[in-house]
Amino acid sequence: MLMREPFYASFSRHIDKRVDESMPYAMSISYEGENRNYILRYNPDLCQHFSDQQLFAVLQHEFLHLILGHINHQRTLELTKRWNYAFDLAINTNLTNLPPRAIIPGHGLFRHLKPNKAAEWYYFHLEDEELLENIEFGHDWNGPTNDMDMEIAQNKLDRAIHNAVVDAKNHWGNTSYRLQKYFLSLVESKISWKKDLHWFVQRTQRAGHRSSIRRINKKYPYIYAGRQTIRHPRLAVAIDQSGSVNDNLLKVFFGALKKLTRESQVFVFYFDTEVDQDSAQWINSFNNLKLQRKLGGGTNFDAPTKYINNNTNKERFDGLLIFTDLMAPAPCACKLQRGWVVPKSLRNQITFQPTEKVIWIDTG
Repeated sequence: MLMREPFYASFSRHIDKRVDESMPYAMSISYEGENRNYILRYNPDLCQHFSDQQLFAVLQHEFLHLILGHINHQRTLELTKRWNYAFDLAINTNLTNLPPRAIIPGHGLFRHLKPNKAAEWYYFHLEDEELLENIEFGHDWNGPTNDMDMEIAQNKLDRAIHNAVVDAKNHWGNTSYRLQKYFLSLVESKISWKKDLHWFVQRTQRAGHRSSIRRINKKYPYIYAGRQTIRHPRLAVAIDQSGSVNDNLLKVFFGALKKLTRESQVFVFYFDTEVDQDSAQWINSFNNLKLQRKLGGGTNFDAPTKYINNNTNKERFDGLLIFTDLMAPAPCACKLQRGWVVPKSLRNQITFQPTEKVIWIDTG
């Protein structure tokens, strides 16, 4: 079924799935705090009661809660039954082959409601509280509890949507034209380089653990303390000494890095054809960091890569960012996650196209 629906097939590949046989409904979207992403929980016993077409419609329904941003509403709204059904009505008006118990505008108990309206419209037109009480509540959402976790989870979601739209191209299957336009509008509002930087930083975070009485131990609840996850990314930032990397861009870059990694450790060093080890330092404050023109040779990306690949340094860091103009041959492989920060103005002048993450930076 998903093979005939490229958009949902691609989006599904970016969403982790978990079996939950205790769940009273077939599928539901949840937030997984340890990995800071959204997952799809499903009950296989209940799923088997649906036909293939109905099962796909339920899957679309849950994915659309994510794509349309309904789960994030819980941080700004009291997620009442009324809002829950408003969200469901806004989604189901775009779907076909839904199970018989699905609530659909213009049908059954909701035949007085017009189709193709937003969730807010349905919310203000759902005035019969007694009617809502007689319908089974269909979601048990949870979400990020702070702004940082929500932003990280949202960045992952934005990237999944972007990839799904690109994969779908002009083959949208049974996706309504109304939804196609909406999905394309999400992609047209491009992800900023600061979000790309945020994505790279959270991907490199190495998790540590410590005991915490505030966390319930899953194996021995209320007997032993639970575990609290602690994340302290340790980034190495290699700065190319070529003239294209100017002080202004460097200041903008480190300003964004400082904001996104308040609890991180950043190690900065300079290079040209070799690493200037005298310049290497751990940075605690970005305010006074300036580009030092200590080297003046060519550029060799093998130098910072081999420096990081060294067995001693490999254990010290979680990832490598190379701030450069990409005007040098491709380097050797890196044993850690490697990313590239490149001035956007030089996009058409680069020597090679890296297969790793490239963050095109500007002053915006």
